[in-house]
Amino acid sequence: MSTVGEMESTAMSLFCRRQALMHLMTSDRSPPILRKAWTTIAKDLNFDDLDTGLSSRETSSQANMKSITLDGDIQAAFLPLLSDHNSISLNTTKVFVVQSYPADGVTYCSFDKSPKHSLIYFRNQDSPSHDDISPGQIRLIFQHYRIMGKDLVNGTFAAVHRYEPMQLSNDPFETYPDLHAKIYHKEPISKVTVIQASQIYCHANLRPWNSSSVVMRAINRVSFHLHSASLHR
Repeated sequence: MSTVGEMESTAMSLFCRRQALMHLMTSDRSPPILRKAWTTIAKDLNFDDLDTGLSSRETSSQANMKSITLDGDIQAAFLPLLSDHNSISLNTTKVFVVQSYPADGVTYCSFDKSPKHSLIYFRNQDSPSHDDISPGQIRLIFQHYRIMGKDLVNGTFAAVHRYEPMQLSNDPFETYPDLHAKIYHKEPISKVTVIQASQIYCHANLRPWNSSSVVMRAINRVSFHLHSASLHR
């Protein structure tokens, strides 16, 4: 999480309040009479004026970011990550698309932007081991904004499709643990996992193994860079 600047806070507060109002008026938890009244008056209201702060100047980091509605499966996977997701005013469907995510000198992006830059290893949040990583492919990187107390905060997240390992009686790469290579199913699973962008560990290298499987290994450029630097001290 990070706190954004005053200009972004003003513009995004308007955006979030608009979305919160629309969510409140259409929520199943709102009284039926309120939802019925909303359908009558909504068409006469112009909410576009509340977005002018985003497009008036290019100084805002969100000015060039596209606002989208999350797909249902990503929304369902994303909701449990938010501690205040039971709030009726919290809108978790509207987010901003992040075209690329730089971290530690390398860049990650979604599959539709660059397939090779979408292949990653990511840390499993629920695992007690810091080194417990899994391969996956990024479907979407997005930012979500919400008001916490008096602050407007944002988080960057990635929707990832995980690769599942092949169940083999004899994996030839187990003999070479230093390679950190393993045989996986050719395609990632259809179920999506939403992670915090900070859980991205490194890029993944993928090579065909046979018609139904691939070999994947972690490309930890950061660790290699630090190790090389230490050798030259």
